[in-house]
Amino acid sequence: MNFESPKWGRSALDAQIVDDDLARARRRRAIIVALIAAAIVLALVLFFVVGRKQSAPAAGANGAAAAQSTRPTVTVIVPGRQQVARVISATGNLSAKRDIPVGVSGEGGRVIRVLVDRGQWVGAGQVLAVIERSVQSEQAAQQAAQIQVARADARLAQSNLDRAMALVSRGFISKADIDTKRATRDAADARVRVAEAQLGEIRARIGLLNIRAPTAGLILDRNVEVGQVVGAGSGALFRMAEGGQMELRAKLAQEDLQRLSVGQPASVTPVGASASYQGVIWQVSPIIDPQTRQGEARVLLPYNPNLRPGGFG
Repeated sequence: MNFESPKWGRSALDAQIVDDDLARARRRRAIIVALIAAAIVLALVLFFVVGRKQSAPAAGANGAAAAQSTRPTVTVIVPGRQQVARVISATGNLSAKRDIPVGVSGEGGRVIRVLVDRGQWVGAGQVLAVIERSVQSEQAAQQAAQIQVARADARLAQSNLDRAMALVSRGFISKADIDTKRATRDAADARVRVAEAQLGEIRARIGLLNIRAPTAGLILDRNVEVGQVVGAGSGALFRMAEGGQMELRAKLAQEDLQRLSVGQPASVTPVGASASYQGVIWQVSPIIDPQTRQGEARVLLPYNPNLRPGGFG
C-alpha cells in the first residue's frame, strides 16, 4: 500500500503554480514586444507612403514647369471694330464768309459825312455815310406845295359838285352838268394823289443819299472820304463781313475732300500765330478743279480780331 506525505504534495503544487505564473508573464512580454514591433513597422510603412505621395506632386510640378517653359506662348485676341481718328491738314486763305460791298444806290453827290471806319461793328440799316441833298430838299418842299394846291382844287371841285346836286332836283342844272362836275372833282382828287406820290419819290431819293448798312456786321474796308463826289459808277464805298463771321477756304486733294462732310470740326491756325481757333466745316465744294485735282472746303470761324481776311492759315 502506497502512502503520500501531505508535506511533499504541497511543495509540488506550489512549484507548479510558480511555473504557470512565469509562463504567463513570458507570454505577456512576448505579446507586448510583438505589438511594439508591429507599431514600429506600421509607422515606418506610413512614413514611406506619405513621403512618396508628397514627393510625387513636387516632381509632377517640376516636370510641368519644365514642360511649360518649352511650350510656345499663345495670345488670344477677340476681334472688334472701332473708329480710328484721322487728321487731314490743308492750307488756304482767310476771308469773310459773306463779304458784302456797299455802294451808292441812288443818284449820288458830294459826301458830307462818313460815320464809320474799318474794324467797327454796325447794325442793319445804320447810316455809314451822308451825301449832300440841298437840291433834293428844295424839290421836296416844292412838291409839298404842289400837294397843297391840288388839295385846294379838289376841295373846290367837291363844293361845286355839292351845290349842283342841290339844284338838280329843281331843274336848274342838268344831269350832264352834274356828270361834268363829278369828273372835275375826281380829276382834282387824282391830281392830289399824283402830287403825293411825287413827293414820296423825292423823299425816297433823299433817303438813298444815306449810305446804309444792308445787314449787321463788321466793316472791313472804307473807300470814301468827306468831299468826294460819288455816284452809281463809283463802286463799293465800304466792304463788310456779315455778322463778323470768317472762314478758311482750304484747298484739298480729291481723296481727302471725299472724307469730309458738313458739320465736322476743324482747327485753324493763322500763319505767324501760336493759337488755333475752332470752327466747323460749313461747305464742301461739289466740284473738283480739273487742272489741280483739288477741291475747296470752307471752315466757318466766329469773329476774332486775330483772324484777318486776306491772311493765310
